[in-house]
Amino acid sequence: MNGINIHRSARDGIYFYQPTGPILIANSSITYNRGHGIAIDNTTDGRVFINMTVVQGNYGDGIWYKQRQSGINLYKSVGNLRDKRQSSSYYEEEQPRIDMCLEHGISNNLFFPHLIKLYLRAGTPIDPILPPICWMVSF
Repeated sequence: MNGINIHRSARDGIYFYQPTGPILIANSSITYNRGHGIAIDNTTDGRVFINMTVVQGNYGDGIWYKQRQSGINLYKSVGNLRDKRQSSSYYEEEQPRIDMCLEHGISNNLFFPHLIKLYLRAGTPIDPILPPICWMVSF
């Protein structure tokens, strides 16, 4: 979407439900709406590109984003030749890129979005004097 203006909508300015591909919004203005400026609900793709766009003065969050329900991230995959003939593609569960309690950085040659795992067993003591157990650096 390029060059759109959405002002004073009774609900969300733009609402995307279950998008299966990337979303691109450029050179636009989404302001003073009663809900969120941009709402992305239950996406299986995860790619959202917002460029040179004003999102301000909305009653809800400026941009509200929710990955696919149940916390499962999916990616498009093509199986072996037999599977390819029967179905052009199917979705598999995406594996985390890192566990930020074990590794503390993502390689610079990987692109967003990143699925990051964080696991602390219930009752894990956190001492504020010691350095944090789980942390990461992202560029």
